[in-house]
Amino acid sequence: MRRHQTAPRSRLAVDAALTPADQEQHAIQVAIGFKQHYLAAITYLDDHRIAVATIKPTGTQKRPVEAPQEIWVDASGNVTIVPCDHPTRRRRINPAWVLLVLLVLTSMALLF
Repeated sequence: MRRHQTAPRSRLAVDAALTPADQEQHAIQVAIGFKQHYLAAITYLDDHRIAVATIKPTGTQKRPVEAPQEIWVDASGNVTIVPCDHPTRRRRINPAWVLLVLLVLTSMALLF
C-alpha cells in the first residue's frame, strides 16, 4: 500500500504573494479601467494586507451621481470592488459621543 504524500510547500507559493507596491499598482490598473471615474485615493492597509483604491465618478455624466467605490487588492492578487457605503465600511459610532449627547440633553431638560 502506497501512502499519499503531500508535496513539500514550495517556496514559490510564498514568493508569489504581491508586495504592497505591486498591490497598489494592480489597484491603479483596475481603476483605470473604470470609464467616467477618477482615482481619488490609494492606500495600503498593513493590518489587513490589502491595497485600497477609491474611485469617484466624474461630474460630467447626465445620470444620477453614483457613490464612490473602493477597489481592494489582496496579497494573492484577488480584486474586490465594494461601494464605499458597504456595511463592512460603515463607521461605528463612538459610545463616548452617545453618552456625551445624552448628558447634554438631560442637563438641558433639567434646566428648563
